[in-house]
Amino acid sequence: MINKYLSPVVIMVASVAAFCGVGYFAIQVYQSNKTSGTTTQITTDGSSGISGTVTASPTCPVSKPGDKNCLPHPLTAQFAVQSPEGSTVTSFTTNEDGVFSVFAAPGTYHIVRTYATAPPQIGGCPTTSVTVISGKHATIDIVCDTGIR
Repeated sequence: MINKYLSPVVIMVASVAAFCGVGYFAIQVYQSNKTSGTTTQITTDGSSGISGTVTASPTCPVSKPGDKNCLPHPLTAQFAVQSPEGSTVTSFTTNEDGVFSVFAAPGTYHIVRTYATAPPQIGGCPTTSVTVISGKHATIDIVCDTGIR
């Protein structure tokens, strides 16, 4: 429940939904403005988000069409989900198959590769833009450049 007598801008946790069987949870957070009387949802209820895969390619210095040894490989890596202004909303790490899924409120985001150390001099993962629609998971596939030529 939103209390209209709180300070001008208040962040409130309205509900928590636990999904123990799948190993994740969602927190619904609202921002309430006493002066204008508006309430804005600033996190997801768990019904929308971003899912996809991340692969690395090329995997051979000279690859020929149909060469199964040179197919893109799944990439385990860390990424940040950023607002258009560049602030990090959340982050995720892909699994060993390069697969990820993260909750995100409806809006437009940039998926940016993050590094524990300096990024590579050649290659790397492109920043990928995605728009999340209420109640849906946007699906994206990110292909990172290995730098192999």
